[in-house]
Amino acid sequence: GKETIFELKNTDKFLLKLVSTGETWVSIKNGKGYSFFQGMLVKGSTESQSVDLSKETEAVLVIGNSTNTEIYVNDQKLEYAVPPTDHVRQDITIRFIPADQ
Repeated sequence: GKETIFELKNTDKFLLKLVSTGETWVSIKNGKGYSFFQGMLVKGSTESQSVDLSKETEAVLVIGNSTNTEIYVNDQKLEYAVPPTDHVRQDITIRFIPADQ
């Protein structure tokens, strides 16, 4: 379906950046439901949102328009597991397992 789970391992940092290439609604929460950001990202305006999630164990992302949203984790572009053309809205969970665990 439109839900994907990724695991982030072998690192001690978890830096998340969402970039809009058009217009998209996004939500960034931790595993406990605390909201770091929720709203529109628009190219040429508020086109990106960066969050340091290194102290979190999980990030829960809702990407309203995945065809217009790029996701970066520690400066690496994340490839959608489900093609954005198949599901425009995507719910993505990233589980962070720090290197020292």
